[in-house]
Amino acid sequence: MNFSITTKLGIIIFMILLSGVLGVFGTYQINKSSTLHKLNFLHLKYNQVFFEHVLDYENNTVSVDTFRQDLLLIMAQPAGCLKTLGTFERVLMKSLGTYKAVTLCFNDIALAEKTIVSINAFELGQLSKDALALALSEAKEGFQTNSEQFQPLVDKTQDFILNFVFISLISGSIGILVFSIFLTKSIKSDYKRLFEAEKAVSENEALLKLIINSVSVGINYVDQNENYKFANEWYLKSRNISEKDLKRKKVNEVIGKEAYQKARTNIKYALIGNVINFINKVRNSDGNIMTVIVKYVPHKDENGKVHGFVALVQDITEQNERERNLQRAEKKLYSILRLAPEGFITTDIYGRILHFSRGAERIFGHTEKEISGKSINLLLPKNIQSRHKSHIKSFLASDSPSMEMDKRKPIFGVRKDGTKFDMFASVAKVELEDETLFTAILLDMTQENKYRQDLEMAKEKAELANRAKTKFLANMSHELRTPLNAIIGYSQMIQSQVLGPVGEEKYVEYANIITESGDHLLSIISDILDLSKIESGETPFFEEMLNMQKIISDCYDTVTVLLGKKQLQMRVEISDEKLKLKADKIQINQILLNLLSNSIKFTPEGGTITTKLNLNENNSICLSICDTGIGIPQEDIPQITEPFVLVQNDPLIRDNQHQGTGLGLSISNKLSLNHDAQFTIESKLGEGTIITVTFPPERTVKN
Repeated sequence: MNFSITTKLGIIIFMILLSGVLGVFGTYQINKSSTLHKLNFLHLKYNQVFFEHVLDYENNTVSVDTFRQDLLLIMAQPAGCLKTLGTFERVLMKSLGTYKAVTLCFNDIALAEKTIVSINAFELGQLSKDALALALSEAKEGFQTNSEQFQPLVDKTQDFILNFVFISLISGSIGILVFSIFLTKSIKSDYKRLFEAEKAVSENEALLKLIINSVSVGINYVDQNENYKFANEWYLKSRNISEKDLKRKKVNEVIGKEAYQKARTNIKYALIGNVINFINKVRNSDGNIMTVIVKYVPHKDENGKVHGFVALVQDITEQNERERNLQRAEKKLYSILRLAPEGFITTDIYGRILHFSRGAERIFGHTEKEISGKSINLLLPKNIQSRHKSHIKSFLASDSPSMEMDKRKPIFGVRKDGTKFDMFASVAKVELEDETLFTAILLDMTQENKYRQDLEMAKEKAELANRAKTKFLANMSHELRTPLNAIIGYSQMIQSQVLGPVGEEKYVEYANIITESGDHLLSIISDILDLSKIESGETPFFEEMLNMQKIISDCYDTVTVLLGKKQLQMRVEISDEKLKLKADKIQINQILLNLLSNSIKFTPEGGTITTKLNLNENNSICLSICDTGIGIPQEDIPQITEPFVLVQNDPLIRDNQHQGTGLGLSISNKLSLNHDAQFTIESKLGEGTIITVTFPPERTVKN
């Protein structure tokens, strides 16, 4: 059985008190024993005196009054013994068989009284001297007999009492010692457990305090007088107050007058035992208004008496703002869905329609009111309903959040009037806590298909017209080239005066003009013919290993005369002379000559043209033509490679005397594309232009 520490200490104190009682009892019994021995000693002494006086009486030397005094003294000793023997001793003597000692005391008293009566009778003359002597002798013998019997009985009783007291004291002391040792160990163990329990309680209190201070909810305790008794860190921080100062204030002093007016009634209800929930607005430590949800939980004892309440305060300002933003977003979304041309339909996993937007109403002809709750199959042709069900089933089992139905098979819808139409559908799966929904975005493809068909027809017509144009240009170029060659040939004959002097120098000048104009026209016709061949795919392509250093050198030899006429400086920068390119030689020559001619045309006298050939980090050969010409406006660069495009909006270009036909860059770009090369233009008006052709790395040959 487990006793409390208080009970164990009480047992020890009881045993100590019991030991003390036994000690007092032992002392008391020893004192009684001493008194009995003293009385017995006096009794024997007075008996002996009486015996001597009886002998002396026979010799007529003792008076009768002496015997009376002796008998009174003898009577006093048994009377003292009877008085000394208490109830405990008498009960004990009865159990020990020594109660006869009490009887002997009464006998001694009775014998003494009887003898005194005889003495009185003798003095009155009622008894003879011999009779008195006989009575005294009988008294002597009686006293002697009683004394001999009394002493062993008293000794036996006193020995037992003393032994009992001694044994009780020894046993009690030993018992107290043993029990005290046991209880001391037990108490020590209890104190250890108590210490551990207090430590655990302290740790739990620290943990509880940590938890309470970690939550983003204000917690405080208010008593019946509306005084604060406790508050966690969140609440203290929100009120910008220390816990020490908080405990000195009432609720109305902390939360403010306005907030208290709203909370006062709720506080009164909480203090009579009601759980209260309400929303309030209070100012935080920054002075800003925050919306809080408050809960008061009464603190009741086991008798139901309310001592105060615990207040839980949660800041829901951001939550309210999010809800307002959500409501605004929902309104915006509703407006978008209402105005969007696409149809938005939401169904459950069984295909029942839950939402049907305005766009869906316009597409299918049904209103949301008449279609809500009905099957999505009403909007699908009968021959694809089972296939749609299978798609949705597999979609439901997959982890994919969305799928586009048109990537599988053509999708058809059915309008209210029964007509079928093409549509585009994108389906999303929405996983909620207790249900799964499907949202479909639908687009009526009827008009778009018509636009697509019209566009394809227009494209075909344009391609036919373009092929006709190309064929026409090719035919015209061939037709124009023959008479033009004749004109140039005859003008050169006149110019050279092959058949003799012309006679008039002016005719020679005219012949020079005819030759230059013919050459220019022949160049234009050749460009048009080249472009026609490229666009029609008739340009031959013969791939071979090209020494780019030689290609550049040959092209510069071709344009040397033009460079000299404008006094232009020519530079060549080649990073590796051994670089070779797998390409068509004629096309590469034409690309480089076109770019050089273009730079010569638009670079003022005294300018510089630089040709660069290097290998970039991707192992691609880069061919660049850099000039210090008039440049190209940034807005014209994207379309400058289109056929027949000329830049006319800038005075520097518009006033240039060599505008060309606008085919050179276009042909170079297309020939670059034949080699899967990238054609890029960088230019700044008034400073110059850099045109770079970057060939793919597989066309690079280093050695």
